[in-house]
Amino acid sequence: MDERRALRGLTQHNETALAWFIERYAPYVNTIVFNMIGSTMSIKDVEEVSSDVFLVLWKNAERIRPGKVKAYLSG
Repeated sequence: MDERRALRGLTQHNETALAWFIERYAPYVNTIVFNMIGSTMSIKDVEEVSSDVFLVLWKNAERIRPGKVKAYLSG
């Protein structure tokens, strides 16, 4: 699966597409979240915030252009 196909899958509420993004970008998102709030929150809280980021990606997939997912996730 590539990013374009995965984004299309998200717009169709395909959980496999969501899993693809989580597998590919979870370390990146976790690092950003930890760098922003990690010193004030537990690792469990950091993981919860990261999960929320992917939920927002799921809900807003139709707004994201292929090639811009990483920028969207860091914003």
